[in-house]
Amino acid sequence: IISGIATVNQAGAIGAAGAIVMAGYRLHSSNSKSAFYPALLLIFALTLISFSLYNYDMNIKLIDSEDDKVGILIGVIGSVLLILSLVWSGSRLFDSEKTMQGVMLETAKTTSLVFIILLGAAMLTAAFRAFGGEDLVRDYLNSLAGGFWAKFIVVMAVIFVLGFFLDFIEIAVVVVPIVAPILLADPSANITAVWLGVMIGLNIQTSFLTPPFGFALFYLRGVAPAIVRTVQMYKGVIPFICLQLLALVVVGFYPSLVNYLPNRMSFLSETSPPPKNPKLQYCIERYLGENVFTEKSDVKKAIIKLKSEDLNSLPKNYSSLILQSVKKVDKGLNHLEEAFLIEKTIEKKANDYKPVLSYVRDIEKKIRNLKLEIKQIKVLISRLDEEDNLKINNYNENIKRKEKLIQNYKNKISKDWPNQYQEMQSLLKKEKIARSKFRRLMDNSYEEIEGVYEVLNTLSSFAKFDVKFKYFSKKIEKNNSLKLSKEIKIFSKQISKLPDNRKISSHLSKVSRILKKKKIDYKKVRTAFDKAYEIYTNKLISLKGIDIGVASKLKNYLNTVSFTIGVRQQDKLPTELALYLASCRANHKDLSLYF
Repeated sequence: IISGIATVNQAGAIGAAGAIVMAGYRLHSSNSKSAFYPALLLIFALTLISFSLYNYDMNIKLIDSEDDKVGILIGVIGSVLLILSLVWSGSRLFDSEKTMQGVMLETAKTTSLVFIILLGAAMLTAAFRAFGGEDLVRDYLNSLAGGFWAKFIVVMAVIFVLGFFLDFIEIAVVVVPIVAPILLADPSANITAVWLGVMIGLNIQTSFLTPPFGFALFYLRGVAPAIVRTVQMYKGVIPFICLQLLALVVVGFYPSLVNYLPNRMSFLSETSPPPKNPKLQYCIERYLGENVFTEKSDVKKAIIKLKSEDLNSLPKNYSSLILQSVKKVDKGLNHLEEAFLIEKTIEKKANDYKPVLSYVRDIEKKIRNLKLEIKQIKVLISRLDEEDNLKINNYNENIKRKEKLIQNYKNKISKDWPNQYQEMQSLLKKEKIARSKFRRLMDNSYEEIEGVYEVLNTLSSFAKFDVKFKYFSKKIEKNNSLKLSKEIKIFSKQISKLPDNRKISSHLSKVSRILKKKKIDYKKVRTAFDKAYEIYTNKLISLKGIDIGVASKLKNYLNTVSFTIGVRQQDKLPTELALYLASCRANHKDLSLYF
């Protein structure tokens, strides 16, 4: 399990299989060598399976040679022998004092016990929610002063106390489904589900040690001599409980201890999120800031070098596009620098703003609750008869008291609060706009230069189309129109696969459409075809006149900036950036300012 070879369930299955084989020869009535035959057969089977896995590709869908078939055959033989050894050992246990029957019966009892607990917990949770218990818990936790950490400490304290009396399964299936959504929804902490799960798991681990029902205490009592009293064991576990609680505090203050490894595995895996994932942009921009805004930045050197390159051999539209793209990079970096400055301003103002925000949001929540109560009272009034004047008057008095309380709450909010709120939201909006401008400019710049490079890189493929143009030019008025239409349509698609050929492809598509008609205007066909050929010829001449070294210069530039400026255009995260993101995303970011 620790090395990652097998999951928990798989490891349990391996343990059970090994126990069956060992029990098969330990409990076998005969003392002859045949007692070990199933075990030897199992070892031989595992050797065959290991050999086939190590030397052959065992994917049946990817069989492409006789060697693959041989490897799969060896693996099948090994698997059959392994199953045979387990069946052989199991049959011996059925014969030997009904050992297997007893084991299976005890396993069924334990499994049934666990499922009964799960079913009972599910019923309890469902009933608790149906009667509004979850709302009461949420309202209680949200009413606590101190924000997220107050709620979190109360929940951890409840779980710790429950650990004295309940099994970890009951705590996990009863308490966690109720409190986890409440804690995860708090934007001021913005915690991950992994971190919360580990914190609850660490807390529940103390239930193994806490008296009077700690499992570890029962195990110890079973093996300890009679001279060791139960009270002594209770005292002995106190330091270990303290160590568990200390670990809980450490993980609470340093969430990266939990989040880093799952992030690292995720970002380095084959199924890692693409660099354009919105959740990664903040950390990617921090990475760019640390790698681009330095004196020795390779990106800045690459930009300066590209500006100074001789691009006169390029067609004017391409050379101007490259220069504009480089200017976009400069503008984009300025926007990113502006976003960083705004972020620092927000961090400074947040020290004074957050307490006020928390105070106002708490009052607003109380006002909302009072308004909801007033609404419910008005519903009750609407259901009363007109003769029930006393009840109606009492309800109206209650409404007036609540309305007065609402007004008192409103008076507690500073008159300057709307200005403070607007100022903070304005800063957040400016930061968001600056970051979005940076992303758009970087994406456009990289795509444009990459497009020019692809055009230059596909010159040899583009030049080959001249033969087909000449072929179609001779066949237009002479060949079968429907057959020719299909051939030109295929040719148009081939050209469109190469970059910057939309106009050529458009004229060829027009030719194909006209040739499909019953009454064909060959003059229009010839005009559209000649136009496509003319654009193609002019482009080919201009591309052949380009200096060969320009393509390599553009390639060097793209390689240098591909994982900084052009990182959002890549299919996968580079290793260095993935490791940085794993560290950056491991800490929790306060999002309460946005609410």
